[in-house]
Amino acid sequence: MGATVTSFTGLQNLTNIERFKADFNSLTSVDLSGMSTLIEVDLSDNDLPDSSTNSLSSVNLSGCTSLEFLYLDDNDFSEGFPDLSDCTSLVLIDFDQCNLVGSVDISNLPTLEQFDFNGNLGLTELIISSAQPLGDNERELLANNCALTQTAVDNILVALASGSISAGYVQLDNDNVDDPGTNATPGEAGRESLFILNSRGWSFDVTNGNHTMFTMAYEATSGSVCASVNLGSYYIVSGSSLQVGNKLYQNSDAWNPAQNGFYATVSVYYQVSGSGIIISTGSCV
Repeated sequence: MGATVTSFTGLQNLTNIERFKADFNSLTSVDLSGMSTLIEVDLSDNDLPDSSTNSLSSVNLSGCTSLEFLYLDDNDFSEGFPDLSDCTSLVLIDFDQCNLVGSVDISNLPTLEQFDFNGNLGLTELIISSAQPLGDNERELLANNCALTQTAVDNILVALASGSISAGYVQLDNDNVDDPGTNATPGEAGRESLFILNSRGWSFDVTNGNHTMFTMAYEATSGSVCASVNLGSYYIVSGSSLQVGNKLYQNSDAWNPAQNGFYATVSVYYQVSGSGIIISTGSCV
C-alpha cells in the first residue's frame, strides 16, 4: 500500500465545498464542523499505515446542516457513535462494520431514507422513528449481522409498519457465514409488522430460528383433517407447543397468517380463525 493521509488542517477555509472524500487513508480524527455547504462525505476504510486495523474513531460534523450522504463504514466507533444532531438533511448513512456497541439512536434524522449498520457485532439496539421516510424510493435498510435483541428487532419492524412508506427493504438476519451476528428472531409484534409491510410491497430478510415449526395437514372442515394428506409448513409465533392464543403462520418470506380452517400434526388438531388465531385444539389419537 502506498502513502496515505493521516491528518488534515484548514478544511474550514473551503467555504463552498460540497463533497469531501478521504476514504482509504489513515485518518484518526476529522473535524468538518461548520462546513454547512457539504452535501457528501466519504471517510470510509481508514486503517493504520500498513495495517488492517481501523484508525478513524472521531468525526466532528457539527453545523453540517446540508449533509445528505455520509459514508463512515469500516472505521472504529467502539468508543461512541458520532453526533449527527446537526445533520438534519441526511438521506443516507453507512456505518457498516464500525465496531459499534450497545444502543444507537438515529430517530432524530428527519429525512433519512437509507442506512447500513451491517456487521456491528456488538450493536444491540438501533432506534428509529415511524416519522422518518426510511425505505422510501426502494431504499435498503441494513442491520444484518449485529446483536439486536428481540425487542430491538420488533421495535424496528413496528416503527416501519407504523409509517407510510411502501416497497422498501429491511435486512435483520445473520447471513455472514464466516462471522455471523446474533440478531434475534422477531417476536409476535415484529411478525405482525412484517405482515403489514408485506401488504405494502416491502421485502425483508430476518432471523428465522426461534419459533416452533410444524409440517401440518390442512382441511377447511374438521371431519377429515387428522387423516388429511394436504400438507404444508407452518409455525407458531411463540411458545414451544400448540397453545390457544398463539397464531399460526405459513412458512413463507411474507410470514402470512394461516387461513381459516383446521390443521393437524400426527397427534393434535386445532382450529384457526381470523388472521391465523388458534381458537381451539383437540386430539387426533
